[in-house]
Amino acid sequence: MTTTNHFFATTTKTQKVPFDPNILTPLANFLELKDGTCVRSDSPWKTFNELVDWGKKNPGKLRWAHTGRGISAHIALMLMFRRAGVETIDIPYKGTPEKAAALLGGHVEASSMTYSTVVDHVRSGKIRFLIFNGDHRYSDPPGVPCALDYGFTDVPKMIALVGLYIHRETPEEIKRTLVEAFRKTYEDPEFKRKVAQIGEEPRFEGPEFLRDCIKKSEEVAVRS
Repeated sequence: MTTTNHFFATTTKTQKVPFDPNILTPLANFLELKDGTCVRSDSPWKTFNELVDWGKKNPGKLRWAHTGRGISAHIALMLMFRRAGVETIDIPYKGTPEKAAALLGGHVEASSMTYSTVVDHVRSGKIRFLIFNGDHRYSDPPGVPCALDYGFTDVPKMIALVGLYIHRETPEEIKRTLVEAFRKTYEDPEFKRKVAQIGEEPRFEGPEFLRDCIKKSEEVAVRS
């Protein structure tokens, strides 16, 4: 099964899923989704601090879009606004197309978004990212600060990681064989090129890393 760490950290805790998630165990991670906060490129806000300052001067007027309360991207931006002391209005939308339309149409001032889902709008100059939720900056798009740059230490624990999960009773020998096979796939330059082409961050990690990330995400979600 291919899914994100947040399926186990938040989704299974807040929604009813049609199977027992405990039968699955992490096998390998392939991608780190570039989740962050964006605005229209013609907006007056060039930095996250500028957006925050506007929000403080206009309490209750900063509207931002997301695709569901309680999911990782919503929690991450909610935490940043809360830590910054900004009173906002969060508006849930059905999906990315609806969020993008609301942002481009001026119905919201900002949006929580995954870079790859609006990469064409970014590259065409219509949308600008102000901050990403991780603990490091990306080469694409260049120059955008990460949450840790602003001192948000909890937010990077909510990064979304796309990985492979397997039945927990799969023999260890088979698991090791699969991990090595997937590692070779990851190391293929063509694989990395394709991932970068769609705007995501290649990141290979093993099962222990994923287990740790799930635990950290759960802790942040509970505290939120």
